[in-house]
Amino acid sequence: MSLVGRLLRSTPFDNPQVPMTAANVAYFLDLFGGGRTDSNEIVTPLTSLQLATAFGCVRLLSDQVGICPQWVYERILKGKRLARDHYLFDLVSLSPNPETTAVVLKQTMVAQILLWGGAFHEIERNGAGQPISLIPRGAWKTKPVRRNGKLVFETTDNAEGELRYVDPENMIHVPYVSLDGQVGLSPVSIVRQTFGTGLAMDKFSARFFGNFATPQLAIEYPGLMKSEDKTRARNDWEALQSGSNAHRVAILDGGSKVTPLSMPLDDAQFLESKQLNATQICGLYGVPPHMLGLVEKAVKANVEQQSIEIVQYTLSPILVRIDQEMNRKLLPSTGRTSGKYFIGFDTRMMRLPDAAGRTTYFQSMLQNGAMVQDEVREIEGFNAYEGDLGSQPMVQLNMQSLAALSSPAVPSESGDQEIEQNSLLSKLARAYSPIFRDGLGRFLHRQKRDFAGLQACLGPCVDAISVTLRGDLIAAPASGAALRSLLQNWAVVSSAWTLETAAETTRDELRAAIPIIAKAAAADIRAAAVAKQALARQSEESVEEEDA
Repeated sequence: MSLVGRLLRSTPFDNPQVPMTAANVAYFLDLFGGGRTDSNEIVTPLTSLQLATAFGCVRLLSDQVGICPQWVYERILKGKRLARDHYLFDLVSLSPNPETTAVVLKQTMVAQILLWGGAFHEIERNGAGQPISLIPRGAWKTKPVRRNGKLVFETTDNAEGELRYVDPENMIHVPYVSLDGQVGLSPVSIVRQTFGTGLAMDKFSARFFGNFATPQLAIEYPGLMKSEDKTRARNDWEALQSGSNAHRVAILDGGSKVTPLSMPLDDAQFLESKQLNATQICGLYGVPPHMLGLVEKAVKANVEQQSIEIVQYTLSPILVRIDQEMNRKLLPSTGRTSGKYFIGFDTRMMRLPDAAGRTTYFQSMLQNGAMVQDEVREIEGFNAYEGDLGSQPMVQLNMQSLAALSSPAVPSESGDQEIEQNSLLSKLARAYSPIFRDGLGRFLHRQKRDFAGLQACLGPCVDAISVTLRGDLIAAPASGAALRSLLQNWAVVSSAWTLETAAETTRDELRAAIPIIAKAAAADIRAAAVAKQALARQSEESVEEEDA
């Protein structure tokens, strides 16, 4: 049987001696001329990067994964937390080896996946078996093979260029789409016709504009010409109409005339074909065309949705592949720390909408107690509040019992009602402490500390507390009087407030103010209830009089 027949007959898993890679098939195809596409262009992972669209897709996806934070987490009773003291934390998130940063390592990994169909990073360990560095290995020099029935990785990517074999536990291998679970399919090799068409069109357009976008011409002369006369006439024409002499006026004699031979690019639908080819490559990599400037007009809402979809449908599968392989190879599967730690990407920043959308999202999360202000400030790039002002969750208290907040506690032997009332008042104080502290800071930074400034800085906070307690009640004279009295008292004592004691001032003043506001709100609610009952009785009396 011929060599080609034996290669085509056996598959990598049928014959352990045959390397488990599609590169051998591509090699023999190229060797016998089969690697050349129908556009007469030979496509390889490197030549494909000559296409602006292909390079843009690889750059965009590798950059996004590169800047996406990857952390070592510790599993706790309710969720997770960063394991900053873990020996792998800096290796994964900062410096995987002395020559490479984590960003560059992840970029390299994704570029290899998108071009060669798989990424290879060798693990170096210390005497205790712990990983101490991750070394990128060229995907074109490394491949999985079977030796004596065992999967190993064959590579020549080292300083000496010698062939050596790496055990699977010491090689991080992230394949792309695979048919056997071991060898990733290279998009460039599988869809080489699309890339070949793009390369051919790029070369054609370059040559077209290299000739000053002038169509190919034929100069017709009457009668027959000798070969040397044709050569001399061609050289004279090119000397007159090429380079710096382009577009000069040509004067023909002897009855000769110029006839264009090629059709304009618009007639060949050249631009539309290039646009289609670029869109196909974007679809191959799952990149929205607008991210590469291929869409002239796009609806803003659609662009935002596509930006979120690229994380969900394009980046997430790659990130999960990397996470699982690194967890499998870097963390121990047995022992007392098995399952306690895990490696994962943090994609929160990728999924955030624009400023208006973030405002609505954060507002909802804060109001329902799902996030605290320090978490929002961290995402937006701000430092946390001093102390614990921004670490307490806030919830809407409209459904809270107002009687429990405002009515005096009834003495009892156990004191349960008094404890419950104090607890509710404390929750309300903690909920509004960050807002009060922010307004107090703005007031203390004012040059003129007068009643108007106090009302502008702290008035919205106490008014929000009052609205929370009395609900949607509009007519609230008792609450209005109580708020004015509070602000007037604060205006008197505000001269003693300082930035150094802002936290204590916030705590003390809120503790004193909230019961006053709650009592006034209760009075307004009772007055509204009485007015409603009176109105109902008046309506009933009117109906009785009409019936009489």
